[in-house]
Amino acid sequence: KGSGLTCSFNVKGSNMTRSNADGYVCEFNNDTGTGCFDSGNNFNTSTHKFVAPVSGYYYFFTNIRLDGYGTGYIRTVILSTSYHAGTTYYAIPATGHVITYPTNGSGIMTVQTSTVMYLPATHEAWVYQDPQNDTSYTVYLSESSFGGYLIG
Repeated sequence: KGSGLTCSFNVKGSNMTRSNADGYVCEFNNDTGTGCFDSGNNFNTSTHKFVAPVSGYYYFFTNIRLDGYGTGYIRTVILSTSYHAGTTYYAIPATGHVITYPTNGSGIMTVQTSTVMYLPATHEAWVYQDPQNDTSYTVYLSESSFGGYLIG
């Protein structure tokens, strides 16, 4: 990439204990731990969001571990300033929307998704989860990741 256009990140977070079935932003807040980085300093660890330094197409990915999730499904998406929780994000391919159900009795569930999304400069992207009805589980962000990079 040209000078000033380099940006990529891979972050993890702190574990989140859930006690209701409300949707939430995944609190990825660690860009300096082992294996983490933020080339370009475009990931905001306070808001848990990536901020596009330039307009362009970006590739994003996430994998998330959930412990104790056992009731119904959970939606996982990569939202943005343009495609957010107030929109029908589940019908927009650029959000990478997936629905995951518990598949074994171990109590451990993993969710993965990735997408290519156009972001205008200064727009944000973040990971959002919306459980159907489970109200007691842990989002193990210390063993999960959110990352991405500018394609062009």
